[in-house]
Amino acid sequence: MTSAPTRVRRFSSSAPVAWIAAGAGIAGQVAYPLLGGSPRAALTVITVVAFFVAVGVHAGWSLGPAAAARALATIAALSLAVEAVGLHTGVPFGRYSYTGPLGPRIAAVPVVVTLAWTTVAWLALQVGRRLAHSRAGVVGIGAATLTGWDVFLDPQLVADGNWRWSHPHPALPGMAGVPVSNVVGWLVVSVALIALFDRLVADVIIPQAIPATMLAWIYASETLGNVAFFHRGGLAVLGGVALGACVIPYLLSLRSR
Repeated sequence: MTSAPTRVRRFSSSAPVAWIAAGAGIAGQVAYPLLGGSPRAALTVITVVAFFVAVGVHAGWSLGPAAAARALATIAALSLAVEAVGLHTGVPFGRYSYTGPLGPRIAAVPVVVTLAWTTVAWLALQVGRRLAHSRAGVVGIGAATLTGWDVFLDPQLVADGNWRWSHPHPALPGMAGVPVSNVVGWLVVSVALIALFDRLVADVIIPQAIPATMLAWIYASETLGNVAFFHRGGLAVLGGVALGACVIPYLLSLRSR
């Protein structure tokens, strides 16, 4: 981002839809620790779809429906391609396989996975643009945010039996079952995704209430949930630092306005 944003859309009649969808996603995550087995897997899919709808509507009123659809579809397609390559070759995440009931698949990749990538990439772009004053900074901070989220995500879904690595070692402390190669791969891919997203999304002032609410919830729920419900204190610390390094300054910057 090299110049001042050019315009702002302060409100849209579709805003309540985004808030309802975000609220549904949050409600689903509140219920997540209380379920197990197939109900938990189904709730995972529902929650991801709800968050994607929230982001899609938010992007639509911020950029206009056509521009938002083009940008989100491009990122979804790229994330699908990366997952398909990774699934069939082991590059760049290490060799892994999907083992849980995560809904319809394209090229053996659950569609919900690409929706999750796209959702958090949009949120990460907001963090990068808020905190950085250059395109390189936007990409670096955005990629770090996206990777920090994955530090929480992968151990959780490995523990739930949704996917697994053939060679899960060496792993970072707290990330049992997830090799270091996955974290490195995520960072590399995240740089490419955020760089492309930043090019696709017009340099406009985007309302931050919904992204801020979603990011605050994701950060707090993942950090506290890993301590209180899943007894993964090491992951709470690692993910709390990795994601918090980006999300906390972002949230504080909004309070300072």
